[in-house]
Amino acid sequence: MKTTIPDNMLVALPESPEAYKKGLYKILPAAEAKISAFDRSFHFGDSIYEVSRTYNGVIFSLDEHMVRMKASLDLAAFEEYPDFEILKKMILESCKEWFRKNGNKEVYVRWMVSRGLSDLNISRAVSTPPYGFVFVKGLEAPSSADFEKGYHYAIVSRLRNHPRAVDPHMKSGNYINNILALSEAQKIGAQDAIMCDMNGHITEGTTNNVYTIKDGKVYTSPSSIGILDGITRRWIFEICKNHGISMEEKLMTPSEFASSDEIFMSSSVKEIMPITTLNGKKIGDGKPGNLTRKLAGFLKTLINDRIQENSNDSLYS
Repeated sequence: MKTTIPDNMLVALPESPEAYKKGLYKILPAAEAKISAFDRSFHFGDSIYEVSRTYNGVIFSLDEHMVRMKASLDLAAFEEYPDFEILKKMILESCKEWFRKNGNKEVYVRWMVSRGLSDLNISRAVSTPPYGFVFVKGLEAPSSADFEKGYHYAIVSRLRNHPRAVDPHMKSGNYINNILALSEAQKIGAQDAIMCDMNGHITEGTTNNVYTIKDGKVYTSPSSIGILDGITRRWIFEICKNHGISMEEKLMTPSEFASSDEIFMSSSVKEIMPITTLNGKKIGDGKPGNLTRKLAGFLKTLINDRIQENSNDSLYS
């Protein structure tokens, strides 16, 4: 598989943790972006990250993502926060620069906080202060044709991290568990994986939350089982409440999950997408279900309303 770094990706990063604390950083083309080999995110996966996207040049739910990042830093036992005002400035300026260079098209935005630099000792005691960097690239969102086709997911044998190990509530750069799950799913022709917990209950996808619909009711795994507290997941709960749709958290076995009338996933970048095939078998008639379509429409309306309310925050050039 040939891998290429997008030509139009920009990366904002400081030369060192000390430079970050002074608010000094550069916005560089991806090919010129380098970090130290002694960065703990490189050799330990010792980092936290968040992902969002823009709509009409507005970064969606930026404040909510920042709050969740702080919660992740706490779960990862970071003894010090990076300066979040500097990090937010890096995000905004990187997006503005991308729009200036490439025009007013939507972008994918990812920002990371590394615990810092250290030698090959895993102890936090030998680490520098934490610092952040930002990635911005053109958005590759699903199309209406993708929605109509839906996704093929597979429930795999790889288990989700136990909350007392690497807590999935923490959006960590330590991603080997998810990588192995995705690899297993791809070997059988699926696009993504759904993992179970140690007790055989459905948790979530590799980068998204998952849901089922049965007899007009929406179900998703409880947060306590060990899943990410998805920003879009929160919006789906609110949408269901506002529109009189029953939604609840529920422990589900793979057989219960597979016997649903409809299945869908959610993420900040992909919004709501139907899962029409599970482990090679069609869900229902193999097409997006009626309630999935309604929820996707309600979510788009909510997003459009929020973007209109925050139109003054657009970063378009």
